[in-house]
Amino acid sequence: MSASFYLNRGVSLWNFRRYSDSISDYNKAIRIDPKYGDAYLNRAMARAKNGERESAGKDIFRTAELGVREAREFIQKYNITDDKNQEGL
Repeated sequence: MSASFYLNRGVSLWNFRRYSDSISDYNKAIRIDPKYGDAYLNRAMARAKNGERESAGKDIFRTAELGVREAREFIQKYNITDDKNQEGL
């Protein structure tokens, strides 16, 4: 299976509010393609919905590092800080 297959299936699971299952598929997509920014972004959102705020924050910063514009906008909109240096992007 491809990374995009797991991303798309994760989105379908998300739509059914099966956040833990969607996280599992996003993990598989990331294992196949560690630079798949959309998988990190979607996993961040699923982790946030699942109450995993710290993990979600790490994912959103990784997404921004990979150049996904939506991640930077999300960080700025919600004033999310990086625990290492206490600064947003």
